[in-house]
Amino acid sequence: PAQGERLTIRNVAMSEADRTRIEKAASVMKRNAANPGEATRGEISQCLITNEYRVMMGRWAVRMYDPLVNASHGHCADMSRLGFFSHTSPVAGKRTPFARIVKAGMAPSGASENIAINRGPLGAHNAWVHSPGHHRNILGRSWRLMGPGNVGRYWCQNFTVSDRNVPDAYDK
Repeated sequence: PAQGERLTIRNVAMSEADRTRIEKAASVMKRNAANPGEATRGEISQCLITNEYRVMMGRWAVRMYDPLVNASHGHCADMSRLGFFSHTSPVAGKRTPFARIVKAGMAPSGASENIAINRGPLGAHNAWVHSPGHHRNILGRSWRLMGPGNVGRYWCQNFTVSDRNVPDAYDK
C-alpha cells in the first residue's frame, strides 16, 4: 500500500503492474462516485459492488458510462413495463443488447449484458457471480466501460471495451 496507508486485502499488490492496476481502480471508483452522471443511487451501488469484485479478482475497474447506463436502465424499464425477462426485447430497434447500446448513442467495441430480477444491487450481483456466463461477463478482461440499470426488481449491466465515438471515454 501507499506510504502511511493501512495494509488490507484490498490494497496489497504482488507486483508493480498489480500496484498500478489497484491505484488506477481506486481513481476510477473515486471518479464514478464523484460524477455518477445519470445513474440512480442503486445503480451507483451496483457499479461499486461490481468494481470491488473485479479488482479483488485481478481485473481493472470499469468506468460508469452514461450511454450504457441509459441502455441498461431503458431495458429494465421495458422489461418492467411489458412484463418480460430476456436479453431479447420485443421493442422495435432494441432487440439485442448491442442494438440497445447503439440506440443509446454509442459505437461500442464489444458488448455484453447481464440481467437479473432481485431486490437490490447486492442480490443481483450475488445471482450473477453464481451463474457461469454472467460471472464471465463481470470478469471480462477487456471491459473498461459499464452501465448499470435498475427499475423495480429488474437489474441490468452492460459492458463494453470502448466507445468509438469517444476514443478516450475510459479516461474522461
